[in-house]
Amino acid sequence: MALAAVITRLQVREDLRCTVEELLWRWLRIARVPLAATTAELVEGHIRSYLLPHLGTIPVRELRARDITLMFEAIEVRNEEIRRAQETLAAAQEAQRQWRAQYGPGRGRPRRDAVAPPVPEPLLPSFPDHPQLRIAGPAAQQRIRQSLRSALAHAVKRGMIPEEMAALADVPTGRGRTAR
Repeated sequence: MALAAVITRLQVREDLRCTVEELLWRWLRIARVPLAATTAELVEGHIRSYLLPHLGTIPVRELRARDITLMFEAIEVRNEEIRRAQETLAAAQEAQRQWRAQYGPGRGRPRRDAVAPPVPEPLLPSFPDHPQLRIAGPAAQQRIRQSLRSALAHAVKRGMIPEEMAALADVPTGRGRTAR
């Protein structure tokens, strides 16, 4: 009986020093059992791509709604970077397509009747690696928030934090399509 009490006290102390990253992985290990495989993979993607880069190092007891709101603001900034990169890539692909239509299929032998190209074939741009590879729209951001809320609800049940902060964070809401 006394040993069980000591173990419980040690676990509580360990839980109080827990970071958001440690909490998320613990929670996923427990939550994975009832989740469908695709749902578990989706949640793990949320953790790796969004939650860990922005919140992972914060101790769970120090996590505030403002931290979560800042994460969603950073996701929006990254969304804009992705949109600009997509526009740049589309323009480069169009320039390359036009070049190939005029001068031939590409490097090596041009078409027999093609004029020698005055400029080299346009190259496609490359972009630096980043955990967020796709635009996370409002619906995706709501799912990311729900993943975090589930993990924080687990922390509330274990007595690690007094309340679940993700419910208080500002998250973009998308307007659904309305019937006409």
